[in-house]
Amino acid sequence: MPEKTPARGALTAVIAAAGGVCVVAGLFLAFRLLTGPHPAPRAPLCLVIGSDNSRSNRTQAGAGALSAARLGSELASSDTLTLVRVNATAEEYFAGPPPVSRTQTLEIILNALKDAPPRKGTFPLLFWRDVAERCAQADAPVFAVFYTDGENDDQSAQTRSALRKVIRELAADKHLRFVALVGAKPQTRAGLRRDFAPLKRRFDIFAPGTISVERLVRLSGNR
Repeated sequence: MPEKTPARGALTAVIAAAGGVCVVAGLFLAFRLLTGPHPAPRAPLCLVIGSDNSRSNRTQAGAGALSAARLGSELASSDTLTLVRVNATAEEYFAGPPPVSRTQTLEIILNALKDAPPRKGTFPLLFWRDVAERCAQADAPVFAVFYTDGENDDQSAQTRSALRKVIRELAADKHLRFVALVGAKPQTRAGLRRDFAPLKRRFDIFAPGTISVERLVRLSGNR
């Protein structure tokens, strides 16, 4: 057995200390990997999600429901979520703090959208009027998301004029930060972009898998 000298004892102590530092560093790295980066805090927001459950939109309603549930699950507990069913009417079926899980949010959405509406047709004007009223009463930034194929079954001159008016009101409202349409058919997109042109950079069209709360906040410039 080699003789234990002061130098050898000091070296052993240094190696042990280094090992302890490595263990601590390893534990810290593991903690960071598990918890992930912490996003910068943001102000509370109001998210209004409209879902078109008209008969023409039934084929993509499932993908829309999954996407809407994901959006709801990305909200903070200090945010507000409002869910609206849109067809020949616009009916709120949930409003308040976001549910505690994506599964619970999805269940709420599917229960509200599972039955085909008794009347045919989609009338988006009713939803945008509802959003405008909410913005007028809001005390936090409002983000509006509409899951739709882009169809509008009331193309009368009176309704077209009313839609243009409500979009101008939305564009002028300081609380409205962004409007997103999700799932619009390619043939409807040019007309939708013309309709929502007053919103300028506060409007865009998305596919269901490309939208998130973080992206909406980033696009709006809201922090």
